[in-house]
Amino acid sequence: MKAKFVYKNLVDEVIQLPTIKFLKWEELLVIDTTEWSEYFMITKKSCRDAYLRTFQYKFLHRIIATNTFLYKIKLKDTKLCTFCKLGEETIEHLFFECPITFQLWQSFSNIVKLFFVNFDLNKENVFLGCKHESLLLNLLIIITKNYIYKCKLNETKPNMIELKNKIKKYQFLENHIAKKNDKVQVCEKFWSPLHVIFN
Repeated sequence: MKAKFVYKNLVDEVIQLPTIKFLKWEELLVIDTTEWSEYFMITKKSCRDAYLRTFQYKFLHRIIATNTFLYKIKLKDTKLCTFCKLGEETIEHLFFECPITFQLWQSFSNIVKLFFVNFDLNKENVFLGCKHESLLLNLLIIITKNYIYKCKLNETKPNMIELKNKIKKYQFLENHIAKKNDKVQVCEKFWSPLHVIFN
């Protein structure tokens, strides 16, 4: 028997998916899914950046620090949303329900629908990813969520112009890495819808 085989069997016995976190998503989004690995694979396939991957994994596990949590541990004076100051800042509110965030998502949706015509702006697609859409669209959604979170941390309101610049900067870095690895054509093909979207 090989050590890898023994190790894998031991790990398989210990590791369990954090089902309580996933049940919360299922309850909030009124979905029933047993294939949570699909959502993790979307992240893995669409995003090469370790920082963005980590952010999305934290998001899927619901361990993003919002004002509701920070208030509980006495690091914030209020539970209210950083942007609108109207509702309690939960993950759902901060990343979708807040009027300011939702306006950003509407602008995002209008732009990406120029190429991804089947994109449906809803909580499931924004929070978990689009199972039946391109990897680029899923990457753009992750970048947008991360941008919203950075705006929350900086206490600035998100806007579409700044988001476009973040996406273009990310594309520039990906192109630079592709040139170093002699994979320019693959990179250009992956990012080609952006020419339609941002022109």
